[in-house]
Amino acid sequence: MVRKLTAFAMLIVTVNIYMRSQLAPNDPLFLFISTNSVLNILLILLACLVVAVSFTSRFKNWYFYAACSGLAVFLCLIGVISLFSSNIDYWLSGLLLPLDSMLVLEAGIILAVCSLSYKHANRPAMPKLAELSGRIRRAAFPVLGPTPKSSQSGPRRIQPA
Repeated sequence: MVRKLTAFAMLIVTVNIYMRSQLAPNDPLFLFISTNSVLNILLILLACLVVAVSFTSRFKNWYFYAACSGLAVFLCLIGVISLFSSNIDYWLSGLLLPLDSMLVLEAGIILAVCSLSYKHANRPAMPKLAELSGRIRRAAFPVLGPTPKSSQSGPRRIQPA
């Protein structure tokens, strides 16, 4: 229940920030949060994704679980790096201001909690190496067909007459 409320509150705050940035871009609030429309729309889409994930009961697909976990780690790393290095000139300093990075970190934490607490489908079986190489060979050279097997183990020798 807390995940759902936090995700929904994040969505409301993000939409509110976007609306305020369009109405009054000179507000002192925007010294701490970006007025960039593209960034705000991406944050709204991220908040919608977080709400959608937090309102599901389980991951029905293992790949969706893996993507959610990977995105959670990535967002947490970006949020922590941009929070701790906000006073250093780096490549995200003009894009992510402190409150933007807090929103990114919050989204990462919510996705991490969801991926740790939800049940998920089992990981699909990985193909064996011989099976995989046969598939690649058949895809790359479909005309050749199977390779003929030789009864000799070494190179052919020409016998003198």
